[in-house]
Amino acid sequence: MALQEELEKQGFNLSTSAKGLPLFVLILGYIFLLTSATYPENYFFQNSKYESIYELTCLLFSLLGFAVMVYTNGYSANGTSLDSRDRRDETLNKNGAYSVVRHPLCYGMLLMWLGPALVTGNLFFIISFLLFCCVFFERIMIAEEIHCKRKYGFKYSVWAEQVPALIPSLRKFKKPDEKFDIIRAFKNSTGKFSLVLLSFFVFDGLTEIFAPKPDYNDLYFIMLILFITITAAGEFDDKLKNGAKQKDYDA
Repeated sequence: MALQEELEKQGFNLSTSAKGLPLFVLILGYIFLLTSATYPENYFFQNSKYESIYELTCLLFSLLGFAVMVYTNGYSANGTSLDSRDRRDETLNKNGAYSVVRHPLCYGMLLMWLGPALVTGNLFFIISFLLFCCVFFERIMIAEEIHCKRKYGFKYSVWAEQVPALIPSLRKFKKPDEKFDIIRAFKNSTGKFSLVLLSFFVFDGLTEIFAPKPDYNDLYFIMLILFITITAAGEFDDKLKNGAKQKDYDA
């Protein structure tokens, strides 16, 4: 098998396994949190006045990633597929987030899971996580570009020459032509973000459990409220989609 074909195959296989990334973060994060509890000097801002600010910054990274995914999904053109396993896409997205960088959904997911990785406060784990993500998302990006090149040909090549592959360029932003679709916006996003918030909730809780003097700050309860809200929104979104499918069936 040619190297290009092998990379494409790996990318598509990884894209279907993206749901395993949260488990990876949770398990390793749990281990490093136990280490941080035993050796507090390995944890950023442990028991300092900046600890809450650092944790809030980590949460903001995840919120930014979630916002990127919601925005990208909401303004994606009809007839496009957001799932790399579904190859029924008929339209090439060129505006909105896709005018700033070629793979905005990958960036959104990276930012979402960077938050829980950072909150572990362990430099070795954070660097290892970033290196893992570089390989993980690189394969997915390569597979997506090979597919789009095969699907759209010269039209994709022209678009790709104008849009950066890795470093987003806000000055290239073009206003989306589509109206914002709230159901599509939260498709495949609320579930992932719920797991991210659950990670924060568990990590912060574990840190306080093993701390000499547990102190459940406001951020802990903010994450709990956000988790409940996003989970409820995901359930509501599923009901909306099921209702729409039922209407189509009845019609």
